[in-house]
Amino acid sequence: MFLNVFQYPMEDIVLFSVEDSLLGPPTALYSLMLTCRRFHSMLTVGAAPRLYSQLFSHKFDAAGLLRRLHFQDSFAVHFAAELRKRFMVLNCIRKQKIDDPQLSEAFFTAYLMLLEDDGKNRAQLQRVGLQNLVLTYLQKSLHTDVELHNGWPVDNELNALAVTLFWQLSSQGLCCLMILVQ
Repeated sequence: MFLNVFQYPMEDIVLFSVEDSLLGPPTALYSLMLTCRRFHSMLTVGAAPRLYSQLFSHKFDAAGLLRRLHFQDSFAVHFAAELRKRFMVLNCIRKQKIDDPQLSEAFFTAYLMLLEDDGKNRAQLQRVGLQNLVLTYLQKSLHTDVELHNGWPVDNELNALAVTLFWQLSSQGLCCLMILVQ
């Protein structure tokens, strides 16, 4: 009963603890959730939807997501799901494995994040090395099975996303792509 009074102050503690670190996951939240069962139950998505929507807005650009998903009611639950998804994607990119089974989803989510970027999304993606992963993927995978397709790369979702991400991340655009594939 005593801890029920501290729901909002506990959420504020989490928010203050992640305020200094714009990039990366909210590790203080995880640490507080591991402190005791009561803290864990106070800081779950169901108990603290306001916290998760504020964490999302602190770590990522929220305006584009709001436009894309047209939230009506209880948008905080959607923010929590998107927060979890984006940090799983960032972890996949951080591993820098071009054979990761989640790479297609990671590239697609990164593409959406760049479309919705107001500064925070790009910074998160740069922090985990998206550009290096895309370059590695293009260098090692774009030429796979080209002899079966008259010298052209395989027409698949992953290749299309990699080229699109390369274009979005590159300041020289097509010039860099031409140098890369030669």
